[in-house]
Amino acid sequence: MYTLRFATLIKKICFEWLNNMQEKKKQLFFVGTVHSFTKNKELASLISKINPDKILVEIKQSDLKRRKITSYPPEMQFVYAFARKKKIPVAGFDVPAVLFDIKRKKEIAKLVESQIKIVRKYSWKKFNEKKSAQKIMNAILPVVLIKNWKARQKTMAANIRKHAYKKEPLS
Repeated sequence: MYTLRFATLIKKICFEWLNNMQEKKKQLFFVGTVHSFTKNKELASLISKINPDKILVEIKQSDLKRRKITSYPPEMQFVYAFARKKKIPVAGFDVPAVLFDIKRKKEIAKLVESQIKIVRKYSWKKFNEKKSAQKIMNAILPVVLIKNWKARQKTMAANIRKHAYKKEPLS
């Protein structure tokens, strides 16, 4: 749900590195999903169209190594299984973090319900458009622990940078 801000942060953190990738004829695609609402068939089609050398998923690398991924959103599990089936190396870039003020459980529950209503009006592809993604971000910002969120984004960006060039074994 934070795809656009995350991509912007990556560009700020890794600007020289991204330019270096372009010089080496490498491309980095970010496919933003809406957790639990993204259709596997659409993801499979998009991944097949891109035909990547490697896929990075929002799953902790240590969990991928142990194949303990059942607690992750269904589209992340699907992409991992799809990549394995197609023999595409996969790496994880997620990091654990407390992103929400747990003292505000009732407010968070209401926000989640309101987000679900918003998400059902659009396709997951629509949320890759700035205007649509902003609706979701505005809804959750009151309960997000911004400092933790920013730290997580920076660490995930560093993980992406680390795994983008690294040769990953097929898992």
